[in-house]
Amino acid sequence: AELVSFAEENGVENASTMRKQELMFAIIKKLAIQETDIIGEGVVEVFRLPDQYTEIRERLQEEYQPRPAEADARDLATRILSGPLNANNLGFVQRVIASSQVGRYLADQNACRTAHDGGWAPVMREYHFDVAQMTRRLLPNLEFVATERFFFEVCRVLDRRMVTEQLDGVLDAATLPVSINLVTETLHTADIQQRLAALPLERRGRLAVELQHADLLSNLPRGLAAIEWLRRHAIQVIIDGIGLATLPYVRLDLFTADRFKIVVDDEAFSALTVPTVVKGLRRIGVERIVFSRCEDLRAIRVGEALGVTLYQGRLIDRLTASA
Repeated sequence: AELVSFAEENGVENASTMRKQELMFAIIKKLAIQETDIIGEGVVEVFRLPDQYTEIRERLQEEYQPRPAEADARDLATRILSGPLNANNLGFVQRVIASSQVGRYLADQNACRTAHDGGWAPVMREYHFDVAQMTRRLLPNLEFVATERFFFEVCRVLDRRMVTEQLDGVLDAATLPVSINLVTETLHTADIQQRLAALPLERRGRLAVELQHADLLSNLPRGLAAIEWLRRHAIQVIIDGIGLATLPYVRLDLFTADRFKIVVDDEAFSALTVPTVVKGLRRIGVERIVFSRCEDLRAIRVGEALGVTLYQGRLIDRLTASA
């Protein structure tokens, strides 16, 4: 009642019909127009940037709880938010995803082995959130760049929901070994480590974690520590998103990963004949390589000539569906 009276005294219309959060916003707006000094009280906590950037995001994520009174404002902001993902809108984007029903965006895709009869045998099923579909639905005007730091910060919200909400059901239903995509920093989070380590050994033996190549190299010591933690807990490691152009320059064979996913989409597969690229593939060991994002039969033919037997992508989906 006091807040309503204060609002009416300052010229806020229809104050008695507003929800508390709307009323507070309207009061502040009126005071700002009147050039009234607004004083806030609280405790200031100092963080170092960029070293503690992730910690700040986690703290805000933990302390912020969406309230029903904010639903209309959130929906409005979702519609008008546009441009690239950046430090100014990152927290809002994380809250939208954290409070949305993301299970509907869970997608899966098999990695398959070439069979002696010319067919395809599924060997592993990858589960991931379809970020492109999710952002089109929830944040249609926002631009995501999948290799940038802010994108990986958004992925950490999805990682948490994957491990805490989806993983048990995925493992319950799986008839094949399962892989999930996680950001390196997610594996340095205590509660996520506890959750994964608490899985029965049999379940961990059927689980692989895919780490993005760009994310891994962005902080190599942290990436290597994440790989070591996974291997120590009997969880397989897959390095995903490896471009052919990096093979001559990065000694991927020195990483203790179980598999390496090499991108051979339409823009990349022509590099498969470059001698230094072929050398890089052989150095890894063709038995550990998965040709991913296969969209052209020629990439499969080149792979077969090199001895690669594992493939994944939309073309493989079509070929297995028609078999």
